[in-house]
Amino acid sequence: MPSEKTTRKRQSDGPRTFGSFYLGPNYDSQPTLLYSGSNFFDGGQITVSEGHSWPPKGKGFSGDVGGDFVTNKSECFVSGTPVKLIGGTDPSRFYSYYGHLLPVSPNDVLGGHLCQLDIGLSDDELNAKGAEAIARCSPTNPLSDVATFLAELHSEGLPGLPFVNGWKSRTKGILHVPANEVLNTEFGLLPMVEEIQSFADSVKHAGSVLEQYRRDAGKGVRRQFRFPLDLDHHSEIVKESRPPILSDGNYGRPELYYGSPGNVVLIRDISRRLWFSGEFTYHLPEGDNLAAMFRHALEAEKLFGIEITPEVLWNLAPWSWAVDWFSDAGEVITNLQNFKIYGLVMRYGYIMEETILSDFYTYEGPTSLYNLHRSGGEFVRELIPPSSVCSVSVRSVQKKRVQANPFGFGIEWADLSPTQLAIAAALGITHLL
Repeated sequence: MPSEKTTRKRQSDGPRTFGSFYLGPNYDSQPTLLYSGSNFFDGGQITVSEGHSWPPKGKGFSGDVGGDFVTNKSECFVSGTPVKLIGGTDPSRFYSYYGHLLPVSPNDVLGGHLCQLDIGLSDDELNAKGAEAIARCSPTNPLSDVATFLAELHSEGLPGLPFVNGWKSRTKGILHVPANEVLNTEFGLLPMVEEIQSFADSVKHAGSVLEQYRRDAGKGVRRQFRFPLDLDHHSEIVKESRPPILSDGNYGRPELYYGSPGNVVLIRDISRRLWFSGEFTYHLPEGDNLAAMFRHALEAEKLFGIEITPEVLWNLAPWSWAVDWFSDAGEVITNLQNFKIYGLVMRYGYIMEETILSDFYTYEGPTSLYNLHRSGGEFVRELIPPSSVCSVSVRSVQKKRVQANPFGFGIEWADLSPTQLAIAAALGITHLL
């Protein structure tokens, strides 16, 4: 019995960035720390699933012991080294900063990523993909094939019932005529024997088809189908005219800024893998008529390998089993056609998805941050290049699995008909309630 669905969360430590802001009375003095701070780019994981005992209880259990689940893991990366800045407009007050420069804050990048469960397809979309995968990879429905074959043989491949009934009177008419004379007459034995043997050959072949179908009933056929990899790549400016962020817990000091700032650029990559895995089988609707069909096939086989004379033909009474074949075949065809819509079921079936969302933030254009340095006894502003700003990336990986009912995706056990439930039970497929 599966447990109730639970949500489990955990946090993982990510990179730390730091920054310290100082004040000194002059350019060469030892500055005093005003404040310092850090930014935390922690990741995490969230999983929603149900528990299943293993091994399953019950000897010979062949049902499905899995279930739906979704998990999302997010992690962040920061690439870059600290920088040192000195600035100020008052000759008696020099401000300095040592730490990282960031294009975005942790809240900007993690708020839309961390432990979100909506970056993949919805359950309805995955059910539709699962139905498409089944249509593409499932083995051909054997029940439908057999029903179609017998129906075509019954209606087109064999002589009609009135024609078969005529064999009796034709045999009686030549019963006491010597065989060597009958073969040369208009109502000779040989053409009639060929007709009966042709009929018997078709019935024998039908028996072989049914026998193969019966042997394979209940056996599993495993199939997998993979959809093409879905890739998307694009870039956009997400912050315009905004300077880099000082990683000290604050958003910068005006003493360090000069000129117009640049932009924050986001490069986003999304990849999605989808695949199906399942095991197919089918149920054989047994019955007295089906047993009679196998008996008719054996009787038809008797007509081969023996010398046919009027007496042998009369004693075999081929019209008797041939006439019976039509009624028995009609019942079997009806049963097969009634079952063929449910003729292929799954012992298990899952559609699985892995979505990877990667966001990469960089800074382009002027930073508007500067560093003072002496040149010929005067202070000169030197703008900090955008390459001094760290890059920040976030990677979220979502894995999702949706379970199928034995009769397809998006179908609940409560919605199954009595016939479907009976077929599932006959195949040993049960639902873990």
